[in-house]
Amino acid sequence: MSLDLSGALFSLSQNLPLSCEFSGVAKAGSYCLGNIENSLYAFANNLGYPYLRYSYWLKNTEAANVDEHAYSVNFSNIPPEWDSHYERNKMYLVDPVVRVLHENAGVEKLQWGYWADAYQYGLDKPLGETDREKSAYTEKVKQLIRGAEQHKMCSGLYFCWGDGIRQIILSMASPVKDYRPELGEEVLIEKLLYSVAMLINQSIMTTNTQSCVNCNKALRVSGGKTIKLTVTEIKILNIFYAKKNMTIKQVANVCGISVNTVNFHLRSMREKFETPGASGHALASFAKELNLV
Repeated sequence: MSLDLSGALFSLSQNLPLSCEFSGVAKAGSYCLGNIENSLYAFANNLGYPYLRYSYWLKNTEAANVDEHAYSVNFSNIPPEWDSHYERNKMYLVDPVVRVLHENAGVEKLQWGYWADAYQYGLDKPLGETDREKSAYTEKVKQLIRGAEQHKMCSGLYFCWGDGIRQIILSMASPVKDYRPELGEEVLIEKLLYSVAMLINQSIMTTNTQSCVNCNKALRVSGGKTIKLTVTEIKILNIFYAKKNMTIKQVANVCGISVNTVNFHLRSMREKFETPGASGHALASFAKELNLV
């Protein structure tokens, strides 16, 4: 399979907005992030991958001159019925692609590969302590593969890149089984993906202005509700994340607030994350996964 790599990249570079196109309230269905999203879909489709999920996180750092919360952009045109099934059944906990991405998170180098290789990695090295747990994991991976194929996502390609401040993840799917470029194009694809990561990063950063209501949100999750943490909630989560065995009373003392206030914030965050009964450390770990802390 031969791909028009240069053509796809040129088209993306021509379509990405590099300045905020509207101020105040943007016109319905037409705004900076919407144009970035559509440009990304067109790029992937030109490569033969009609489905994709894209995530961009910007961590909370004074050096980056960003809002007090982490900034996140998420795009996806994965078939809604599969997306709902995937989220509802927490299949990301067994998805080998997600597993590979998490194992490479924080590595300041472009990491990329094919779904098939990630699937094989998951099957060859199942998670679990006992044979029963490993067998259950393997069966869930096989169910995930079958489910994706039934929704015309028979093969795919992923990449992730980060520099300690931002993290970029893109996963693309094709309805064609074992869809891969020719072997000689692999080096070109790595360079292409890096160029894509940089182009979209530049576009998102240059359109993220204080004047545009569509580009100035702390966390945006496509298809889901907005999650925003207060300064106190972030402080509490950072303490729980740094010291797993901290008690609520100890956290209250560090923050200079009452135990009841800490419990109030924990209840609030459980509702935001839809994780009833989660401990402070579990909430902190979940928030860390989303780059909220």
